[in-house]
Amino acid sequence: MASYAPPTEAGGRRKKKKKDLNTQKRPLSAFFLFCADEHFNVTAQYPQYSVGEAA
Repeated sequence: MASYAPPTEAGGRRKKKKKDLNTQKRPLSAFFLFCADEHFNVTAQYPQYSVGEAA
């Protein structure tokens, strides 16, 4: 034990990576693409509906 040397790298918290604002976001799922298309159809057919009712 006299020759024991603790590891040089501390096992503390890792630094949080900063987000790159220029990276691409994930593409929309098929469900969200369908809802976006259908939303215009519903609002055209029922203009009196609010946003919540049309969803």
